[in-house]
Amino acid sequence: MGRVRHEWHTPKKARFFYLLERGMSKSAAAKELKLPRNTAWKWTLSNTERRTRPLSKKLGRHASITDEHINQMILWITGHYDRRILPLETIAKEACGITASYRTLLRAWDRWGYHHHTPDSKPFLTRDQKLCRYTFAVKNWDRPVSYWRRGIYTDETVARTNLRRRVKVLRKRGERRRLDCIQFTFNSGRDSIMCWAAIGYNFKSELYFVSMEGQGQGQGFTQKKYEEQILRGPLGQIFEERHSQGFFCVEDGSRVQALKTLKGMEVFAMLLE
Repeated sequence: MGRVRHEWHTPKKARFFYLLERGMSKSAAAKELKLPRNTAWKWTLSNTERRTRPLSKKLGRHASITDEHINQMILWITGHYDRRILPLETIAKEACGITASYRTLLRAWDRWGYHHHTPDSKPFLTRDQKLCRYTFAVKNWDRPVSYWRRGIYTDETVARTNLRRRVKVLRKRGERRRLDCIQFTFNSGRDSIMCWAAIGYNFKSELYFVSMEGQGQGQGFTQKKYEEQILRGPLGQIFEERHSQGFFCVEDGSRVQALKTLKGMEVFAMLLE
């Protein structure tokens, strides 16, 4: 069986005024509703409405976290990454000196569009990087599809074993690239593993693990190591396999690729010609 729906009765005050609008006298309406005549007389003299409470009056308790409190807490965390990662209870106590539960604070922050998000680990593109990308797009906008299919795109990544845990930051939509919403990492390469790979049209190279040994573990991945292990290694093999078809290589512009890649690409270009 389904749940029985409970029908709430219309308040007597509303029914009393309804009978008056239908043309019934006050005494007859009070008798119909079994209402004391003094109460009916009081309602008509005070010229009250049908509702027991005015619409402008809000029922329930007043909000413990007001908009003024949220605005004060926003000013307190703005510009400080170490404050954005604090628990909501700590932010409320330090910024406003108030004590509230996590759910209460979460609902209050939600009214202003603030939620917990995983921060980025690096800032937005610099002005020079934007200019380089714009110049490249203008220079190559009319290239045919066949040209881009000859491209080989390489990149490397570092997996750190001593990386700090990615914490949540309190921010709203549009604040992702703020410096106080980015979790910067300052870790050496001693406890890291570096990998390199390349992709292209209908092509995917194997994942190549770069060795940090040879010139001291503390120096990380230098230009000489890049030349020995990448240019003369997997990238050289790709050149030997695809040089007859003609191809070009695009890298991410890392500092270890700045000089060695230019020299290596000049040799590749001469062989292609």
